[in-house]
Amino acid sequence: MSRRLVLALSATVTAACSGHAPDPAPPGHGPVHLAPARGDGDADGSTGSAPAVVRPLDQDLPRLAERAVAMLHAIAAGLDAAGVDCGVAATKLDEVQVAYADVFAANAKVARADRHAELVAAMAPQQPALDAAAAAVFRTRAIGTCMDQPAFAAAFDRALGAPGSPGSPGSP
Repeated sequence: MSRRLVLALSATVTAACSGHAPDPAPPGHGPVHLAPARGDGDADGSTGSAPAVVRPLDQDLPRLAERAVAMLHAIAAGLDAAGVDCGVAATKLDEVQVAYADVFAANAKVARADRHAELVAAMAPQQPALDAAAAAVFRTRAIGTCMDQPAFAAAFDRALGAPGSPGSPGSP
């Protein structure tokens, strides 16, 4: 396994804990309003209470940690599905970057707010899951086959939010 791959994946997994993240994704990632939970109350099961509000991801660090784990699982699944087709693998990585833009944006907000200690604490319970997800990425055939291909390596860097990667969240 290449040193570059190890460094890139390690940087991504620890980015949430280090507070070094790319700039946020486009606006529009505010609170999400959900329908009220069904429970005791009216005949239709509603309680008549106001809808629950889900806090923005940068204000819900345990959920941010869970999304980071999910992102690594999505990377592993995409690479697994690609097999040894490096073009397909690169496309799957680009899809992950788009699907998890909220993780990059929230991470950047947390870093700018200097909330490093809070994020480290939130990530700690997820460490075994992060390790397992990273191991799943390493086990994919695409990693061994494609890492030396520039297009794949660039997509990998973008999907992991490597600072300065063209097309990565927050890069020019």
